[in-house]
Amino acid sequence: MHVLLWRFLCKVKEVLNSGFVGGHWQLDARGYSIQAGYHWLQGPHPLVQWYKDVWDSWNIPKHSLVGWMISYHGLQNRDKLFHLQISDSSSCVNCAQAIETHEHLFGSCVYSLQIIAGIEHWLGMSLAGSNLNCTQMQKKVVRLALMATWYFIWNQRNECRLSLTLAAPKRVIMEIQSIVKARILQKLQNFMPNRDREWLLSLSIPI
Repeated sequence: MHVLLWRFLCKVKEVLNSGFVGGHWQLDARGYSIQAGYHWLQGPHPLVQWYKDVWDSWNIPKHSLVGWMISYHGLQNRDKLFHLQISDSSSCVNCAQAIETHEHLFGSCVYSLQIIAGIEHWLGMSLAGSNLNCTQMQKKVVRLALMATWYFIWNQRNECRLSLTLAAPKRVIMEIQSIVKARILQKLQNFMPNRDREWLLSLSIPI
């Protein structure tokens, strides 16, 4: 780790020094060298299909972080921990009916499916992104709800692993609804189309 950090810092110094001459940053065809160096350090960032779902401006940052980890299969689920010989079991903490992979925990776990179904019923829309007739605001709410749902499923999994108790799906659904409503009210502008206003009122969100 220390060797990699040292190499990275040396490369940063090399990039920055290459653009600094006589106490000034040199200009090139694209602008200041420091800007070019900054973009080089960032590296390429190709947009992926789930990018907007995860990093929408309405999403709660800590929910987006978990969503990003899920999208990259970066969470330390039991399947990973079992293969690393850290866990003595690979079964799902929430349902104990299958191996705890990302696909299972957020797609086919019976506990997770109850929560997802409850949120979809509340919204009157799918969390899977197949809502073709949504307004832009409705898409933002669905993304917000999706990230919140994933976050709470993962949070319940962690709490169950530590305390061996699992909250009822109905209670988790109510928690998700509450935090989604609060975030919507925080983000709302003074004006919105009647279609969006009527939809939010149907979700018991006072406008």
